[in-house]
Amino acid sequence: MAVTWSSVGVKAPALWQFGIWRPEAAAAQSPRLPFLRPGVWLAEWQLLRADVLSPWQMGRALFLLAALSLLVSVGFWLAGFSPVMAFVCLEVAGLGMAMVIWMRHATDRDVISLRPDLLRVERHRAGQVDTVEFNPRWVRVEPDQLDGSLVRLSHHGRSVVVGDFVQRQHRRQLADEFRWALRHLDGR
Repeated sequence: MAVTWSSVGVKAPALWQFGIWRPEAAAAQSPRLPFLRPGVWLAEWQLLRADVLSPWQMGRALFLLAALSLLVSVGFWLAGFSPVMAFVCLEVAGLGMAMVIWMRHATDRDVISLRPDLLRVERHRAGQVDTVEFNPRWVRVEPDQLDGSLVRLSHHGRSVVVGDFVQRQHRRQLADEFRWALRHLDGR
């Protein structure tokens, strides 16, 4: 029995929650070249930290909290309770150190990019970028553990765990998106 491919284009799942599927990138692929032009990704996922405050908002909140604490301590100092000022200075220094630590991780994210010849995983943590590249035709997508935890992408002894910034109940959806994209690399 002969196998034929349908002329109907393959559409991405209607409810992609995390990634972006670009079928126009597959259509722009040259029939003579086995890969897309550099920089053109067929699918991309940007898994960002879900913080309530941006770094700018956090800095303003810390400034207001420090100003309020210092204002109250000046009031106590004028009333004759001078030891309060030392404790407030320690409190503001502790808040400042906590903010510095928080800001180092404010832009943490995972960026997963896919094209027919390359699957690139970039893990941005505290200003450091770790990049792992795989041949997408041989990548396995599996849970890191059986309890629905993080998603593991593995290939020939190398693996990377992604999904730190995705809620536990949505990690299966993320893994399903990876599997769907890997099955439809050729746009068929």
